[in-house]
Amino acid sequence: MLLDGQQKTVASGKSQRDTGQPNRLTVPLQAPLRPGDYYVRWHVLSVDGHKPAAIALA
Repeated sequence: MLLDGQQKTVASGKSQRDTGQPNRLTVPLQAPLRPGDYYVRWHVLSVDGHKPAAIALA
């Protein structure tokens, strides 16, 4: 999930695993981002079944 500086969701497409780098996940944006702060929130399911989660400032 991509959030802008006001914590509003930014429109994006479905996440995809990068075929050239399998440890990379990409999310296509529906429009260019305006200058400012953005937050990325994600979770994945690891091979042992737990869900690590993280939030990053982009």
